[in-house]
Amino acid sequence: MYWYNTIRPHSNLDGRTPMEVWQQVDVFKTGYKHAKHFEKWGGLLTGVELIY
Repeated sequence: MYWYNTIRPHSNLDGRTPMEVWQQVDVFKTGYKHAKHFEKWGGLLTGVELIY
C-alpha cells in the first residue's frame, strides 16, 4: 500500500502519486529536496520516493 500511494505515479493523477494529491503538493512546480531509491519484494516494487 505504501508503494502504491507514495512511490508509484498515476497517469490519471497527471503523473503524481495519491499522497501528493492528498497533501496538495505539486512537485512539478515546487520541486523536491531529496530523492530516495525504493525497492521491495526482491525488486518487484521499485521507484523513487521524493522528499519535499
